[in-house]
Amino acid sequence: MIHPLVRKELREHRGVLVAMWVVCALGLLTLLLASTRQGSPVVAWRGLLTIFGSLLSLALANRFVVREYGGSTQLFLETLPMGRAQVIAVKWLTSAACLLVPMALGFGLILVVAASKVELVPRFVLLLAARGFVFLMFVHALAFFVGLTGRYRYVLWLALVVLGIIANTLWQAPPQQWPPLQLVSAAMPFQREAAPVQALWITGAMTAALVAATFTLALGFQGSWVVALARRMSLREKIVVTAAFISVAYIMILVEDRKPKPAFSVQDGVTSSTGLPRVMVARAEGVSTEAALALARRLATELQAAREYLAIDKLPVVAVLPDASIDSELFLVADLPDSDGVVVRGAVGAERFDEAGFRAFTLGKVLDWHSRHRASREPRRWLLDGFPRWRIARNDAAQRELLTLRSAAALQALESERGGLAPALRHWLTTREQLGDCLGDALAWRATQWLSESLGEARFGQLARALFGQRPTGDIRAFLSERPVDELLQNAGAPTVGALADKLQQAIHAEGAGQADRIPLQPWSVKFEAVPMRGSIFELRHAVTPAGSEPPPPYAVRYMRVGPWDGELTRASMERVDAIAPGVLPASFPRGERVFTAVEMYSPQLQCTLRLGARRWQVQ
Repeated sequence: MIHPLVRKELREHRGVLVAMWVVCALGLLTLLLASTRQGSPVVAWRGLLTIFGSLLSLALANRFVVREYGGSTQLFLETLPMGRAQVIAVKWLTSAACLLVPMALGFGLILVVAASKVELVPRFVLLLAARGFVFLMFVHALAFFVGLTGRYRYVLWLALVVLGIIANTLWQAPPQQWPPLQLVSAAMPFQREAAPVQALWITGAMTAALVAATFTLALGFQGSWVVALARRMSLREKIVVTAAFISVAYIMILVEDRKPKPAFSVQDGVTSSTGLPRVMVARAEGVSTEAALALARRLATELQAAREYLAIDKLPVVAVLPDASIDSELFLVADLPDSDGVVVRGAVGAERFDEAGFRAFTLGKVLDWHSRHRASREPRRWLLDGFPRWRIARNDAAQRELLTLRSAAALQALESERGGLAPALRHWLTTREQLGDCLGDALAWRATQWLSESLGEARFGQLARALFGQRPTGDIRAFLSERPVDELLQNAGAPTVGALADKLQQAIHAEGAGQADRIPLQPWSVKFEAVPMRGSIFELRHAVTPAGSEPPPPYAVRYMRVGPWDGELTRASMERVDAIAPGVLPASFPRGERVFTAVEMYSPQLQCTLRLGARRWQVQ
């Protein structure tokens, strides 16, 4: 009776099987095309396992188990002259075969493609096959078992998601470190020698446990368990499950801040004076101890003044890491997954190092830390960029004059491209992307300066404390209690963003009436062109052409590939190519890929780097 049951399963589900296999085939072709930019065609094997292997397992479990027991057609199978254990075993093995067949064919095609591009030795091929087989069997066993739980299957899947979140946030054990997912980690296509033996054994043991649980559930009380679970969930059960998940989510929120992370510490460096916020500057070649200590004191003094102005209770530890390898105008902040604080990097001691800009950058990152990164969301970002600049430049007439000139240049650039300030402030990340850091910060400073002058000291201080002085909670309450920027502005007596932009535009025009000759925005023509190489691959050519006869100064081309979900593009994430004449970027791009391109050149008049011709576009 086993062969007729197998034929029955294949005949019943053949249409869906063929459709799923076709989807897997199309997905494999897409993955193979994408792998040309990822170093090896074997990368497609990982994508096939994690994406299409998992989806196919879920679909098979739904067809072979959920549909069977949900429709009570398993009662017909129980009349056949074979035991329940045989029925479950046949279903399990048949669905596993339907999963392994397309995966094996896909693996073979990947090897054929990879054979001409990478070295394939038997050990490496067997290792890839073993990792894929064990992972697929685990996913199939999990999907099959969860499918047998009937009306509670969605609850179990949601519970697994919650478990992953808890493990990541509370136990510092992200799901990608779990043994089954270690088998298909990002390093899988390139690990030729080291076999993840422990992950293989643990995943195999988990698969065996799931199979045992599957048979226990299917055979318990002569199959009455799965019959009971196949019924629809009652209203009472829905209420209980919903309440349970809400309770778990609330407990997670409360436990989120169970223990603070240790403060970041610099092993070899100098520290600011006692009584001021703790600022450490690491020792580095080219930066004397006296210069490092002076920088630490100036930063600490500025942070203390901002703390008192905004009535902030606590500031983080700040660490400065001098780095002569980066551009003098490029400031970076480190991501600290296991410690707390603000760690910034800059070319301290370099010839064109902008210390005022670096101090403003550091203050901005401290305020962003205090707001739990809510101040850097786009509606408030221009205020976060402008307020630190305003604090640093408030007692420095030379800095204010330079920032005024830069803001006039920023407005001139925006008016030639976008028409005005109102959309620029509301879509600030796009504005920064177009203007670059120098002009973007200057424009944000000028908007903050205008608010300070128009509101007066008391009301502007009230606005600043409402924006940056209150530390929000680390849960959804912060989102629910956050007030719109227009509301905060109006509460302080300022106009809305749109009206503010119009008045600011008039003020900048009035200030820049006699400074047009000092604004170094020459009518250069910046051009990027996609030129086909072979097939659907393109190279990108760049050129900067001046309006007059003089050649353009040396410039840098900034570019990067843009994904569908990429938001803010930072200078640190962009590739750079220095040029003095038209040329070709050292990369190739397939048709349809989205890229960001821009040209940057240093302006002696503005004492910073200008960005020209910035845009996102599609290669075609």
